[in-house]
Amino acid sequence: MKRGARRKDPEHWRDMRKVNISQKKIRAQQQRTLITEGVNEPMAMMNELKMDLRKIHNKKTGKTELEIKITSVGKPLQQTFRGNTARKDYRDKYLRHLRAAGNDYQSAIILVDSHGGSVNSAYGLLAALQEVLVSRISVTVLITGTCGSAATMILGGSWPVYIRPTARIYIHSSRRVVFRRRGSEWEETGRRAGSRWTWAVLYDIYKNRIRKWSKKKIPRRQIKAWMDGKWFSAEEAVEVGLCDGVWKY
Repeated sequence: MKRGARRKDPEHWRDMRKVNISQKKIRAQQQRTLITEGVNEPMAMMNELKMDLRKIHNKKTGKTELEIKITSVGKPLQQTFRGNTARKDYRDKYLRHLRAAGNDYQSAIILVDSHGGSVNSAYGLLAALQEVLVSRISVTVLITGTCGSAATMILGGSWPVYIRPTARIYIHSSRRVVFRRRGSEWEETGRRAGSRWTWAVLYDIYKNRIRKWSKKKIPRRQIKAWMDGKWFSAEEAVEVGLCDGVWKY
């Protein structure tokens, strides 16, 4: 064949071009469409749980205490990590923050005021708190405002949970919401049921706390019914066993 002559494309080359074109279309579609799993309010579903740390002096015990504030902030639909390794990535991220605070404190109090957010973020946060704190110091959780949706994973820790009289808890199974990009904005286009894994994790957390701490026997079918969405006041949360007591001071 003469140099510079145009060579006919083999059949498989044409097939490969078709595959590459179809993959480009799929990637473009994925950039326009987003499926996320988390809280009940669609535009908050991709919010990460934020953890703020500071050390305080406990006047009653005279010891240094680590105060951890958990809230839901950030721009909707923007997450640091996505994909199959998101839970591990979030755990590592929160671990770095906790270890940067040092270890010169004798106790920790976790203040929760969050409507929820990303399930992966909440799971990673719980894993990090369990790994760093529980093994060496006493930890107390205090719900100061709302503890809803993915934020209720904090109830799965091996620590006492208290709630202020005006605070409340909202439990439900996870949901997936489909968003499509319209220009520079995201628009909700549909809803789906959440994953079985997330449903099972949340159900086990609620079931284990309720069966261990509830003042009355609550059947499993009742707990499953609450997974469709249920608000609890402070008194109700203590009665069913989601919290250990009401924090009145």
